[in-house]
Amino acid sequence: MIETVGTSSREAILETVGAILDKNYDKLFEQVNDVVRSSGDLSVFWQDLISFYRDLLIFKTASRGEIYLDLTDHETEQIREIAKRFRKETLLYHCKLLEDALFAMQRANAVKRIVAELTLVRLCDESLDTSNEALLSRIADLEDRIALGTISNPPQVKKSVKQETVTHPEKPVCETAKPTDAKRALYPLRNWKEVVERLQNSDPVVAGFFKNAEAYRTDGGKYLIRFRDPFSATMAMNGNGKLALQTALSTLLKQEIREDLICTETVGRQQKNDLDEIIESIDNA
Repeated sequence: MIETVGTSSREAILETVGAILDKNYDKLFEQVNDVVRSSGDLSVFWQDLISFYRDLLIFKTASRGEIYLDLTDHETEQIREIAKRFRKETLLYHCKLLEDALFAMQRANAVKRIVAELTLVRLCDESLDTSNEALLSRIADLEDRIALGTISNPPQVKKSVKQETVTHPEKPVCETAKPTDAKRALYPLRNWKEVVERLQNSDPVVAGFFKNAEAYRTDGGKYLIRFRDPFSATMAMNGNGKLALQTALSTLLKQEIREDLICTETVGRQQKNDLDEIIESIDNA
């Protein structure tokens, strides 16, 4: 007979998992506080939580998960309904976090309460973790939202945002940046630093070429990556560089960024600053 979550803590486990799904941080801290105040061992509670996740994973992956567990009909239905709210990638990611936390609790001088609370917060928000498991969970969520058509259009940029007029751009690296675009409105991509940081975690070599680049959103809804020289553009976008960039942009912007929306161009090392543009506009007036 396979061991499952103990009946004495089952309601607490159900409430904890529900709070994770709902990202209810107050409830999560309350659950940890209740276990500590009742003189319960957080390690035991944590093991019950891991066992419950194991049950969820079985129902998520097996066609007849109930035959592998010793559960009542009511408990089986509870597990089945909760499993529907999880993706397989998220369950695997959560299981790894829970196991790592259990090992941390078992170390000498470990403060179990802090370990538990920090882990529960991370379970609610994959963006706080840059591991492969967390990234896979977020990608799976993005794919689901794309399939369901729930991704909203990118917000419109306010008119007060600084616009840049580009004249006579050099030959673009990819076909989506057309040399016939004499003037374009470019809006600096505020998340670019975070994009580069994510690329640094996945491919430090490629990230080095993106680090000195600048990123903009065009008025046509495309994303322009501007490099200082053709060599950097080629090295950054060759191989898996463009796919890694597409994934990082989609994850941080929380919307699908298609490959054809990503353009590159080189502008050389000397670029006009704001003062140069003002002087030029006065001279041309």
